[in-house]
Amino acid sequence: MTLTRFANFVSLCTDRTADPLAAGIERFVGLEHIKPENLP
Repeated sequence: MTLTRFANFVSLCTDRTADPLAAGIERFVGLEHIKPENLP
């Protein structure tokens, strides 16, 4: 299995919105379920 760093295919956005679709955000990742020790 080939590992890919998370940062290679996402960009950090620190803006907050209650409605991502209304703000024009098509996709987002909620990080609350990713354990820090699982990231390479």
